[in-house]
Amino acid sequence: MIDDLTEATVAAEIENFVISDRLLSSYVSILESMAQSDYPNKLKLVCGDFGTGKTYFLKYLFYLLNPDTSERAFERMISQVSESSSETKMQLAYLKKRITKLQFDFIMFNADLHVYNDHGFTIVLFNEFNAHLGYNATDIALALLLEKPLDQKGKFEQFKEAIKSELGFNWDVDAATVSTFQLDEVLQIAKDVAPDLDVESAKQYLSNRDTPQINISLFLAEIKEYLKTKDENYRLVFMIDHILSFLSSNNAPTAQLIEFRALIMELINLDKRISIIASPLVNGEPQDNEDVHKVLSRLCDLKVVLS
Repeated sequence: MIDDLTEATVAAEIENFVISDRLLSSYVSILESMAQSDYPNKLKLVCGDFGTGKTYFLKYLFYLLNPDTSERAFERMISQVSESSSETKMQLAYLKKRITKLQFDFIMFNADLHVYNDHGFTIVLFNEFNAHLGYNATDIALALLLEKPLDQKGKFEQFKEAIKSELGFNWDVDAATVSTFQLDEVLQIAKDVAPDLDVESAKQYLSNRDTPQINISLFLAEIKEYLKTKDENYRLVFMIDHILSFLSSNNAPTAQLIEFRALIMELINLDKRISIIASPLVNGEPQDNEDVHKVLSRLCDLKVVLS
């Protein structure tokens, strides 16, 4: 699983890392593109059949970029390079130095886990982004109308503590449930910790679920607002595993694909600090996935094929 980041897993995957010349070239290409501030950002694909190591490739890229593991991951990679390849070692050392000057945030998830929730990809990505911010990952309206305003006022943690002490719920786990069945109590607690909060407007939307339409424009506006708080050395990286399973299994695959194409095009053109790396299969898929592959290929600027 791409999001299995326990210390034991991380240590084992770095320690056991072995690389071929072909894979090394692919890693270098991706690292170079992500380290450049003026790189024309597009979708990057890590392709391969079942069992070829797509998830591992994505995870090791994460280890190289993540400041908590970058030192170990680069050292292990450099140790795999032949002593005769001094130029490659120097190139990796340069990339390591460049990467350490950047600040990376990651939104990593398995797309196939969302196959059966009947949501479009915009909602899936929106929920994952909200989870990255520390908000609930199932109710976008709740995140935008309650959690975000509390967070902006510096009262979100106090609110969660009050929910725990007064209602006995862990907000990080039970947000959707408690806000559905005890909305009045939740809003009163929010009002108590942030008296200037407009809870009446929030109640109007949350009680009737008459929320503004969740669409690509709304999601992009939230991303754009978020990036305004970040400097030029910041990078937001979406790592999406098993994307083909999601795009092929939806109840309305054609509409899903159209939405995915529009969303990814808008997202990669929004800000050069955004990177999207996804892993579909490359061989052995049903013929009706041909349109999916065409769309993915047209959106991507770099494709790694594992075998």
